[in-house]
Amino acid sequence: MKEAITALSGKADWETPKSTIKWIEQETGIKPKIDLCATKHNRKYPKYITPEKDLFKTEVNDDFFCNPPYVKGLVDRFVEYCYRQSFLNRVDGVCLIFANTCSTKYWRKYIGNTPHDRSLRNCELYFLPERVKFEVNHKPVGTPPFASVAVVWRHRYGSALQ
Repeated sequence: MKEAITALSGKADWETPKSTIKWIEQETGIKPKIDLCATKHNRKYPKYITPEKDLFKTEVNDDFFCNPPYVKGLVDRFVEYCYRQSFLNRVDGVCLIFANTCSTKYWRKYIGNTPHDRSLRNCELYFLPERVKFEVNHKPVGTPPFASVAVVWRHRYGSALQ
């Protein structure tokens, strides 16, 4: 999968277009305060965490947005991290991932395949109306081969952490 995703730009850390961020905010009602996967140049929110900082050892105490690097073996770590941060720190979180990952172990464990599963995990799904045209240096690099979904964890829902 990594090869298909990086084929258009030669990299895995595509930037999220502002139009996608605006759509997510309007649909979910969440206005994140921190971007979990960003650089000074591509951040979408005033607070951000760069690749140089170990995100997985960082506590997030604000509503967050995460567009994880699309590298096999990493997305699952980001999804688990987002789920846990929302629950443990009572914040709302948005994670933008490819929709075709619904058969993965991390999807079943942290998102859920049924409405009952998702309600237990305080999770909502927002399928984007079109494929995201990710950017590099604020310029479109093409359309990835898969549709995306904004996975939202709301702190006011949910029961037990898994």
